[in-house]
Amino acid sequence: MKRYFILKSGRLFSLILIIGTISLVVGFAPAEKVSKKLTSLSEVFEPGAILRDTNRDEVVDCVEATIIIPAEAPLEDIQAACHVAARLAFESTALSPPLTVSDTEVKDTAAL
Repeated sequence: MKRYFILKSGRLFSLILIIGTISLVVGFAPAEKVSKKLTSLSEVFEPGAILRDTNRDEVVDCVEATIIIPAEAPLEDIQAACHVAARLAFESTALSPPLTVSDTEVKDTAAL
């Protein structure tokens, strides 16, 4: 299941709130998906939460995340989304683009 990040305001606080929410959601995921509960925001970028090793060779090869950016996002939101996307990409040996999409491209928001 992909994790979705939605940026709605122009402040860094929004990004921190989103990552915090994701860590809570991942922390409450079933045990077979996440082996431990997240205790820090930095753990979001560690293997297991949204970074997966699908072939069990101890190398992250899958990013299960999509960052959704509003169509009329301020520059600060776009920059923050770029930083998060770059960090996720650097943590993986494989990435299936696009990692970021506009909110106008999302058809079914109920699936989020």
